[in-house]
Amino acid sequence: MAGKERSGYTVTMFVVDVSPSMGHLRAVELTPGPNDEKRTIQLTNLQWALKYVKHKVQQMIFTGRLTDQIGVILVGTEGTNNPVSDKHGGYDHVTEYLPIHKPNARTLQKIDSLQPSSEIGDPIDGIIVALFAQQQHLEKKRTWTRKLVLITDGENPLELDDDDLSGTINKIIEYNVDMTIIGVDFDDEDLPYEEPNKSKIKRVNEELYHKIVEQLENGRVGTCEYALRVCAEPEIKVTKSTLSRTTMVIGDIQTRMDDAITIPVRTGKATAIVRPQSFKKFSRRSGSGRHDTRLDKPLGGLGDKLSNGAMSAPWEDIAPLAMRTEFVLAPQSKENEDGAAENENGDREDASEHFQDQQRVEKEDLTKSYKYGSTWIPIEDLSENYLPTQQGLELVGFSYEDMWTRDWSMDEVYYIFADNASPRAQVAFSSLVQAMHNYQVPDKSNKGSMVSKPVLAIIRKVNRDDSPPKMGVACARSIDQIDYLVWVRMPFAEDLRRFSFASLDIIKDRKGIQKTIHPLLPTPSMMSAMEKLVDSYDLSDAGPKDEDGNRLPWFDPTEAVSPAVHRIKEAMLHAAITTDITKDPVPPPHPEITKFFERPRRVLSRSQGAVAECQAVFNVSKVPPKVKFRKRKNIDGLDEDADVPLTLADLMNGDAFVSTAVQSPGPSHVSTTTLASPAQPKSAAGSSDTDEPMEVDQKPDPHPMVVGQGAKPGRIIGNDHPLYDFKSNVARGDVVTKAVADMGQVIPEIIAESFSSQRFDEALECMKVMRDVALQEDEVDEWNSFLRGFKRLCRKSGFKHPDFWEHVKAVGPSLSLIHEAEAEEHGATSDVSRSGSDRFIKD
Repeated sequence: MAGKERSGYTVTMFVVDVSPSMGHLRAVELTPGPNDEKRTIQLTNLQWALKYVKHKVQQMIFTGRLTDQIGVILVGTEGTNNPVSDKHGGYDHVTEYLPIHKPNARTLQKIDSLQPSSEIGDPIDGIIVALFAQQQHLEKKRTWTRKLVLITDGENPLELDDDDLSGTINKIIEYNVDMTIIGVDFDDEDLPYEEPNKSKIKRVNEELYHKIVEQLENGRVGTCEYALRVCAEPEIKVTKSTLSRTTMVIGDIQTRMDDAITIPVRTGKATAIVRPQSFKKFSRRSGSGRHDTRLDKPLGGLGDKLSNGAMSAPWEDIAPLAMRTEFVLAPQSKENEDGAAENENGDREDASEHFQDQQRVEKEDLTKSYKYGSTWIPIEDLSENYLPTQQGLELVGFSYEDMWTRDWSMDEVYYIFADNASPRAQVAFSSLVQAMHNYQVPDKSNKGSMVSKPVLAIIRKVNRDDSPPKMGVACARSIDQIDYLVWVRMPFAEDLRRFSFASLDIIKDRKGIQKTIHPLLPTPSMMSAMEKLVDSYDLSDAGPKDEDGNRLPWFDPTEAVSPAVHRIKEAMLHAAITTDITKDPVPPPHPEITKFFERPRRVLSRSQGAVAECQAVFNVSKVPPKVKFRKRKNIDGLDEDADVPLTLADLMNGDAFVSTAVQSPGPSHVSTTTLASPAQPKSAAGSSDTDEPMEVDQKPDPHPMVVGQGAKPGRIIGNDHPLYDFKSNVARGDVVTKAVADMGQVIPEIIAESFSSQRFDEALECMKVMRDVALQEDEVDEWNSFLRGFKRLCRKSGFKHPDFWEHVKAVGPSLSLIHEAEAEEHGATSDVSRSGSDRFIKD
């Protein structure tokens, strides 16, 4: 895991190569269309690479930190405008496009307006200018982080000798700059990617850039495509929490000061709540647009051309709406049941018109009040009713750790440390922590001895004077010989909701006698089936394998991200850096956001047997759809909208719709329900006397699991129509493993049940389909294991049709063991060689 870094306080310099070679067009894939058709868009290399720059700038705008600043240096401009050239000369065709500033919307707009020029520049000159500008800005801010990002395609020769190169590297090391080089179509082993037909100049430049970063402590070279992929990944940034100074009081410092202890401590957040990015409403300014004048510096050459067109950007006159509260008195009126208001004459009026006549009142003319039942109780001066509190921590008491339940933990978690500037505070605080951790109580099992029983400290926390107090518990922790407390907020009595429920495993009759057999009590077979189901859902070994071949847990909280947070951020970032959202729509969610949406395949496969057993033991079946009542009008004086059940007379007169069962095709005999409507007599006007046909809200499973005819308990493949059952369940997708295993048991049974060779062809066809599915769905081991056992069974004395194996041999290698070459073609593995597979079917 990457180390923690200080939030903000960073100046990032982007050195962008705008030489003519960056104007080459490339096809960039977009999100597939409505029918999954492939779509592409033509972009220049510069436009494509600037997506990375805009993405990084937009992230800084989202955070809103004043201490996140950027600057942009262009290489290959038609003119020259930079502080190094002004002072020392040289460094031609390098322009300080954007001076160091806090990025805003105009920053993105000016970056988006960049176009390739007609001159060639030296990226190393751009790096030197960026280092100079960064040093000037941070000369008195030595604790700030310096970053430099070079964007280039490496297609132009670099004019520098070894002394210039070593001098540049030494400056980067001296200023402790974190340097990143993003190359368009650079070779990258992590992607992996290797550009075909690469020019000699580009190959030499790539080697030079790698030589530079190898000498840096914080340096990296990567291709642009990989950098854009990394940008799209959800970013979990671990930042260092700011520690606050406060005091922790033990005892009553108000009335018994001599007996109280005050320890200087420092507190900081261990966890923080992250919420999705909020949306804001924007509107055009009433006056002229305002912008950052620091970005209007004359640039010269290409910069002048770009800045002239950027001054009239459409969003310069757009600003976020500020919240404003107005107090009004609405005219007196009463409302009907439908929400419309009536005026004094009893006429109905629309709600929108109702509140147009409003009388504004000043805040000073209002009185705060609280509603108690149906009565409003005014409170003139709220300051007298506040609970006086004093900032700090107050240790109220102690409780045993085993008395605390996990569901009581609320809100964020805080660390509490002793003040590092006070050795006496550290000794006192460490003593308290160790005493809590090693608290001794009498051992009930061994009289006269003591046993350690950790305790929790109940601490009252007040963030600032006269603010509401928060009660919490703190547990003692120690790491690397540092003693500290972990504090979490605890609920008050009003925060707890206690609900009582009847026992699930104890049922008594009216006489108070406990029942052992009851429809609501589980049987031993039910308990066993449910235990198997729960065990099959174990995620601790459902993840990928480590280097030693051991299965890892499937879910890791440190890798799970909030879809609500990151998907909204993903969409907003894309919309901010894309000029036309209709031509380049928001891409699908990143796999890191959705990787925990689906159950792991390993768990899905091994749970099918337990699921089938539970369905059989608990007699699980689909609940038929509830037939809705129809609306009847003016029947026996009932209301117009009364619900009236269907009667026999309704059915006989054709005044209702009859539910009939229709058998579905296929040997599995799965039945569905449709509604048949009899012919209706029509009136002279041609309209029906009855209501519209009733609809049943039924959404059948598009791929229902089929339990075949003649299936034995716990199986989904029946002996009557095994091939149909197998294909139907394989089409479902999530019961493949179960279907393959069941087919391996059914095939020997249907051969044993066959009269003479009547079902031999059917069995051979089942074996062919089973082998194909096993090969495609990574069930190679299951097929090979079945075939070895089946061969031994056919040659075993007492088997009804031992000659069936001769029919298998006649088919040939297509029914033999799956060898390693076949498995590799389908992304699977096998421990059988090709020659071993051939020998197996010939023996």
